[in-house]
Amino acid sequence: MKRTTKLAAVLTVGATTAIGVVIATGPVSAAAGGNGGGSTRNGTGGYSTMMGSGTSGRGGMMGNRSGNGTGTGSGIGSGMMGSFGAFNGNGMGTMMGRVLANASGSRVSSAEAAAAADAIPPGASVDAARNRLTFTGDTVTLTLVAGADEKNSYTFEAAGLTNPQIIIPAGARVTLRLINADADMAHGVLVTATSDANTSWMPMMTATAAFSSSAIWALGAADSSGAPTATTSFSATTPGTYTYLCPVPSHAQQGMYGAFTVR
Repeated sequence: MKRTTKLAAVLTVGATTAIGVVIATGPVSAAAGGNGGGSTRNGTGGYSTMMGSGTSGRGGMMGNRSGNGTGTGSGIGSGMMGSFGAFNGNGMGTMMGRVLANASGSRVSSAEAAAAADAIPPGASVDAARNRLTFTGDTVTLTLVAGADEKNSYTFEAAGLTNPQIIIPAGARVTLRLINADADMAHGVLVTATSDANTSWMPMMTATAAFSSSAIWALGAADSSGAPTATTSFSATTPGTYTYLCPVPSHAQQGMYGAFTVR
């Protein structure tokens, strides 16, 4: 998808429900900034549009990104979020979690989420030693539970495994369900062929879906009403090695990804 004029953050909260929020105008690619330095995101410049104007790192959604190299930033912004103060990926995930927490869509109880994280999907075999989940047949039903590990929120759980390699037969129709069991942050899932997606701070801006509809971009945080859940379906048409990851800012960088192999 070419993003060159106006970018809508389509945050999927159900199979057919979405929130479209205009968050940037202009090209999304990083631009060289005048006030950067080695500690600035993307090296010597600011981010353009959503992350800053690109000339001095100001004016975008999140303001100045000339931080300390960890993505903290000084938050000098006149854009959508104004002067934001110290900011990092955790803050973005928490903010998104709160914004989307009351969105309409299905929910499950914490007990149901925990059971789903351990359940072995039909037609799948588990290789715990290799942290691998292998499917057979032309119909695949896979549930990933995000943030189920209380000690590490940046994980997907499936069949009792953490961030497992998932192997799918070529041509299979995949029904992918995501449950966000994290009470603090938003999480999503994206199956992508973008080679460096797991090292990107903002995969939802830099990565594309490997297959049509192979993404649930973000679900709000779990709360007393339950853990949000959504489902999408796609056809794994082309053999290859892909990556599934959380596209919420910084989550993939912190280890929330795994291999998705079609063969």
